[in-house]
Amino acid sequence: MELSARDQITERLVAEAQRNPEFRQRLLADPNGTISEVLGASLPESVSIRVVEATPTHQYLVLPMVDPANELSDMELEEVAGGGVCWDTRPMCWGTD
Repeated sequence: MELSARDQITERLVAEAQRNPEFRQRLLADPNGTISEVLGASLPESVSIRVVEATPTHQYLVLPMVDPANELSDMELEEVAGGGVCWDTRPMCWGTD
């Protein structure tokens, strides 16, 4: 599977931060400026990047953005879910025909 441009940039930044302690400190102190320097282009002012450093006792989980255009409506979700619930193996289940 091919990495997205964002994932490629992330891998590049993490690899450099692992190799170069000075770069790591700059990335932690000024993420937007450091990333702009690496990319050779300014990031929009509306974009704020936060870089955090994991420790043995603090780990982080980053959730992706939710794109409302890709979400299912309640009706679509009902259709995908089969529109019914069956809690046992008997042939008669709610909402199924």
